[in-house]
Amino acid sequence: MKILACLLCCLVSISTMNAQEQYTVNDETLELKMEADGKLDFLWMINDRDFRYFVRTEDNTIIELKGEDYKAVLDNLTSDTNLSTDKVKFTRVGLKKYIDAYNRRANADYVATDTSQIEFFLMPFAGITNNPFITNDDNLLFGQFGAELEFRENKTSPRSALFVKVRHVLSNEDLDYSTTEIALGYRYRVIKKENINVFADVKFTTLNFTSATLNVADEDGVISEKTFNDTAFDVPFIFGIGADYKICSNGYLTLNYNELFAGNLENQGNFSTNITLGYRFQF
Repeated sequence: MKILACLLCCLVSISTMNAQEQYTVNDETLELKMEADGKLDFLWMINDRDFRYFVRTEDNTIIELKGEDYKAVLDNLTSDTNLSTDKVKFTRVGLKKYIDAYNRRANADYVATDTSQIEFFLMPFAGITNNPFITNDDNLLFGQFGAELEFRENKTSPRSALFVKVRHVLSNEDLDYSTTEIALGYRYRVIKKENINVFADVKFTTLNFTSATLNVADEDGVISEKTFNDTAFDVPFIFGIGADYKICSNGYLTLNYNELFAGNLENQGNFSTNITLGYRFQF
């Protein structure tokens, strides 16, 4: 559990790596992150899992961009160019790309602070599993929870993503087995629409820290409980499917059906009931 807590903290801390400063906007004191610094500055923050975006003009006026009128605000602020806001998405990457383009037109020497098109998504999740790759004669269910960090290259490969997943499987009162798993995988969105995505994914490497209590018979046939702790690194190629449903500008409700089959692990007799529900949000 300590390992899981540390890893989850590391994943969450990535979202706060950019330098933050305090600004006063309409009598609110806010900690904003600077993403673009030019004729028009771009700043943002996360508030209760929702993103807030701001621009700062040359006279230090800070204006909040809102979903219902952000294009009209940008059109007004960049009226000295012929840039179109028609295809500007209300996301951190989309807004920054537009503001960088404007700053380059306003100043030929402007250098974007970050030209990467990689998008980052964090997803806490919880669910159930029957651990189909271990002996589970009664097909018992176990609770599980964890978090996933996904990386997408938005420009050239918008359907593809890599992910790092950390999950902890709780023990069942009838089968004392638990594990903490760190996995690296690949995801491909077969259907990618504005409000819904359907995908398949594969975990190609896993590192498991496992604890199990088993009834073991000695040489005289006396049965006693023994606890085993094990660490295992595998290249299992475990496949699953899932879907994202967009519920806000930067957030998705995500349903996963995991561990359907594996290339290098044998199913122990129970078809997978590894199902998780999570909230995936961009930062």
